[in-house]
Amino acid sequence: VYGMDDTKNYLLDVAGSGKTNILISKALYLLEKTPDSKPPSILLTTYSMNLEKNIQRIFNAKLAQSGGDSKSAYQAITIMGMPSLTKAIVKRGADGELAERAPDEGEDAYEIRLKDWAAEILENDPAPFARFDYILIDEIQDFDDTHLYILTKLCRGGRYLFVGDVGQKIYERSHDLK
Repeated sequence: VYGMDDTKNYLLDVAGSGKTNILISKALYLLEKTPDSKPPSILLTTYSMNLEKNIQRIFNAKLAQSGGDSKSAYQAITIMGMPSLTKAIVKRGADGELAERAPDEGEDAYEIRLKDWAAEILENDPAPFARFDYILIDEIQDFDDTHLYILTKLCRGGRYLFVGDVGQKIYERSHDLK
């Protein structure tokens, strides 16, 4: 994965094969190979809060093992799952106003509403949000086109790496990976 050029931006394999570890290692490698004066801004993302926490846990362990500059890594690499990301976009794009989940609204419906709202905000004014040089996506098979649209608006570098397992799809979502 270190030698992959930007046009070969995906890795699909079976569950338990180490895809998440590879994604995190790639983020740390991208940081390590650039000059300290201009570190890249990297987003590591996935589709759920639980997986976001798992990525953070693995990232912290890898960083501790490597003995690398943790301050630089934490400044350059953002780990945020799509639920957290869409909430942050809506909060910023709606001047701090964030619609709370209605009592009769299920968690899935709330996430869809926030996702659609975030996409609308980015459609109207994407420039303030395009801050990442690289976007690395874990569990790509559970993203949909709106998730991917949001991520393209956040990436100023147009450089992506995504990993997934098409045989372990949780949601019946379709996506255009191009």
